Amino acid sequence: ILLWLVDRTGRLGPGPQDPDWGAFLSWLFFTSNALHQAALAMFYPHRPAGEANTDAARTAAQGQITARLGLIEAMLAAQNPRWLSPDHPGVLGYYIGILVRWLILLPPAPYGIVLADFPYLKAVLAAHEARPAALRVAASDGLGPTPFTNPGS
Repeated sequence: ILLWLVDRTGRLGPGPQDPDWGAFLSWLFFTSNALHQAALAMFYPHRPAGEANTDAARTAAQGQITARLGLIEAMLAAQNPRWLSPDHPGVLGYYIGILVRWLILLPPAPYGIVLADFPYLKAVLAAHEARPAALRVAASDGLGPTPFTNPGS
């Protein structure tokens, strides 16, 4: 669906003819196959580890999530790609924003993430959530004005 939106709008990410297409796809699939999967392990720790090992599975998932967000943070700091930047909202920023929202809200502590540990990513997500369309969706769904950077406020 995200690739269809990119293709359909021509604005939410680079297209197939864009030189950034490969890097964009790489990070989109990294988010889907690595970050999202680690988040699922956090929410449903019994799936990868069984009921008796949920605490160990959550601890492992927490480490994976922190490391994977760290990779995204390092990429943002080094490359500042236009397809994941505060200046150009896109599908990857919104996708990561939704995952981060879930992870920030995740009980019980200490398993949630601290977005302040990822300042470049936080800037991207703050810009994405401040867009008029995002504000309209957040308002209609009762998510508050900062659904990615400070959910629950």
